[in-house]
Amino acid sequence: MAIQKSFISKHGVTAEEAYHRVDTIDIDRRKKKNAANVIVRIYKSSQDHINGAMWLDRVDFNFEMAMGETAADAVSQAYTALKLLSDVEGIDYTKDTIDV
Repeated sequence: MAIQKSFISKHGVTAEEAYHRVDTIDIDRRKKKNAANVIVRIYKSSQDHINGAMWLDRVDFNFEMAMGETAADAVSQAYTALKLLSDVEGIDYTKDTIDV
């Protein structure tokens, strides 16, 4: 599971089919909050990720994770939350994303 979305890195590398993949999810359950901190790694393509190539960039975001038997798994929730954000370190995930 990942998101395909065009991306231009800080160094000017353009990736028309960039592969945005949730890499890490850390959950803080203090005070009964389920605050999740997510790290997304951005690769030039899905093939670069599969081949173990270095990622172009990473972005971080936070969201409140649902818990319980009926809640979706953490990774699915992270992608759903990401696609609702219009400014994650300059990236608008509400537009032109493809689930891959």
